[in-house]
Amino acid sequence: MGIRWLLNRRVLLAGILIYIFQAVAFVGIQIGEVGFGQFQLQNKEYNQLVESVKDLPLEEGITKINMQAKESSTTSLSLLSEKLTYLFEYPQSITTILENKQKVEAFSIFQEKDSFTYKNILKTADDFSRMKDVTLALDKDRVTEHMIENNYLSFFVFAFVVYIIYEILKERESGMLYVTHTMKKGRFHLAFHRGINLIILTFLFYTICFVTNLVIACMFYGVDNFGGHIQTIQEYAQYPVVCSKGMYLFLLLWKSGFALSVMVMVTYFVFTIIRSRNLSVVIMLIILSVEAQLIKIIPVYSNLKLLRYVNLMRIFDCATFDKEYKNLSIFGNVVSASTLFLFVQMIVIVAAFIGTVFVYDRQYPKQGYLSLKKILKPIECMMQKWLEQLSFCGKELYKVLITQKGIVMIGFGIGVFLWIFGKTEVHFPSMQKEMDQIYSDYGGSDWDKFDTYVANLEREREELITKAEAIMDDVREGKVGGEKVEEANNISKKAERIKFYLKEFYEKIELRQQIEERYHINIYMMSDRGYNEIIGSNSIFRETVMMIVLVGVCVIVISHIFNMEKKSHIIPLLKSSKRGVIWIWKRKIICGLALASILFIGLYGGNMWMLIKIYGLSYITAPIQSLTFLSDNNASVTIGMYLAIVISFKLAILCLATTTTLYFSSSKKVTNTMYIPLIIIGVSTLYIIIAFVQIIWLLVFISGLSIGISIINIWCSYKSWCM
Repeated sequence: MGIRWLLNRRVLLAGILIYIFQAVAFVGIQIGEVGFGQFQLQNKEYNQLVESVKDLPLEEGITKINMQAKESSTTSLSLLSEKLTYLFEYPQSITTILENKQKVEAFSIFQEKDSFTYKNILKTADDFSRMKDVTLALDKDRVTEHMIENNYLSFFVFAFVVYIIYEILKERESGMLYVTHTMKKGRFHLAFHRGINLIILTFLFYTICFVTNLVIACMFYGVDNFGGHIQTIQEYAQYPVVCSKGMYLFLLLWKSGFALSVMVMVTYFVFTIIRSRNLSVVIMLIILSVEAQLIKIIPVYSNLKLLRYVNLMRIFDCATFDKEYKNLSIFGNVVSASTLFLFVQMIVIVAAFIGTVFVYDRQYPKQGYLSLKKILKPIECMMQKWLEQLSFCGKELYKVLITQKGIVMIGFGIGVFLWIFGKTEVHFPSMQKEMDQIYSDYGGSDWDKFDTYVANLEREREELITKAEAIMDDVREGKVGGEKVEEANNISKKAERIKFYLKEFYEKIELRQQIEERYHINIYMMSDRGYNEIIGSNSIFRETVMMIVLVGVCVIVISHIFNMEKKSHIIPLLKSSKRGVIWIWKRKIICGLALASILFIGLYGGNMWMLIKIYGLSYITAPIQSLTFLSDNNASVTIGMYLAIVISFKLAILCLATTTTLYFSSSKKVTNTMYIPLIIIGVSTLYIIIAFVQIIWLLVFISGLSIGISIINIWCSYKSWCM
């Protein structure tokens, strides 16, 4: 049985979605809370700083960076200063470990040579003795650093392979288990080949995602010096193996792939024994949840500390054993935790593989096994009585959301929305918050008020500079003590702070003059920051991902509107019914459009509500040219009108996706669901192209065109379904 037999249309669709989402999640994690624009500036600044000091001795580099940090403290300077200090102190830390061994051996008469502490010190020194001649140098390593931190990837790959297991064991419900049971050695060979193919798929999918993220990281941070030692990354100070960054990434790929294969085989074994797919998923989630809690609860020095390092949850982050050097006592011997974990993994994967093959081989088809469906049978009976009282539209929504598991997809979409929103929320520095408060107090359409404030601020800055110079003159002449120097420095810093404010204010004043000369429009004095996160360049990543997810959820859920009737071939029977197929079609269309509207209001509306709550929408009646990133637009609209156009454009795009899905799902000629990813990709591509242009008339035109095509789609679905 080849791999292609495991990859049906549903599995391929799930694989594509998970692949895209894990890449999006990786990008979201990198951008974090600073916004895409600030993220790019920080990367550029950090790389320039590295280039400026990488050829200097470490001690000189530390001095240079610390002097720059005193003048203007930034995140990049702090990170680089910390890294340089670590690289400079690393040889001393290795020397300290080796000296501990010498001290222990020198005073061995006072030590219990059979104790774990004594043996652990000796083994630690022997392991780290390989590092005594290693010299660490500053170089680019942010790609490697962020690739190592991306332990989310293991969860995505595991979810994909579990879905494959869930799909292939559908044979128990479809009756195919009876066919395999009658084949000579059929079950044995089937289980054996499935296990091998699942391991291969795990490695293959993990490698594809890993390489994709590596390329993305190189695009963001620049290509690392992969020949440098992995110990240049501070988290790997306790890694006692001489290894380059490139080689370590290769080893991490194989370690993680093998660890995930172990987890996959354990899951496959659980699915084989329990036989109920849904119950197996619940049990695996319970096991992993319990283990995650045990890791938190068990103290480091407990007798059960072995469970902190050897458990299933550690599989999802293999790099932990390389970051934390740890030895454990096994039958009086000192054994590395990473070696023990690898040994346990080998035993578990072999045992799970053999157990799965033999259990599956000896299983007999029967209907009496325990399942969630039987457990929930009383609840299902009550639900059926309740469903009898619902209208046709209510039953249709129940069918799509519950029977076809649309509610699961909606829950997934909500989770993605919340995750992306949390990762892209920007927390402005105190200086920017103070400037925004100034815009709020003195900004708006009254420029005279703001000009007066700027003039007073300029006068205050000049007075502060004069005062600081006077204090320094008194210090030099000996009139006051040296303690006044700090006071002068604080006054100078305050003057520099005001200079920073004035630079942005003067840019706004200059922009006002340009807009007035070019378009004869009186713009408002206001801050760009909140609006940049809502409709500006910093919102592009968040809004694009959220819109793609919204389109994807909507298309997948609504594709089931006509699905059940087509599969059961009862359309001719519906046409002969009293109400007729047209009556049914109308209500199905209403349900589809209602679902899309609810999803848009709930997901995107919730997103906008949270954005407005965090960043605010002051001066919504201001011309759009008041925003620096929209100052080149010659349209005579306000910020509120522009925001309404953007929302209408997104709603029109969602209507286009919805009605296109309704048309294809109602067509009798369409027998498979491969049109779903095509619609998602096509509509998302259209949205991305137009959204990045940000031309108002184009947004309006595409919105009208989308609504027009939506009307045509509804008419075409009527002809497909009713005629």
